[in-house]
Amino acid sequence: MARFYGDVQGNRGEATRMGTPSSGISAHIRGWDVGINVQCYVDDDGFDVCEAYPTGGSRNPSVDYKRRPLRVRGGKKRRKA
Repeated sequence: MARFYGDVQGNRGEATRMGTPSSGISAHIRGWDVGINVQCYVDDDGFDVCEAYPTGGSRNPSVDYKRRPLRVRGGKKRRKA
């Protein structure tokens, strides 16, 4: 069963993906010069965590801006599974 769920909409319609506690889920949404990398996972305490990092986009995807991610931790503490 999915713990995480994501969807994206573009010119080819919608695509969805699911992630489990062990796999998590991630996405890199970007334009030519800027983007956002989002990662969701279960932390060691059993809470859901989602982090968003700015990136250099398609022209420079290797630019690493992981200095200050937006980090959200919440929900009920659950088994990691």
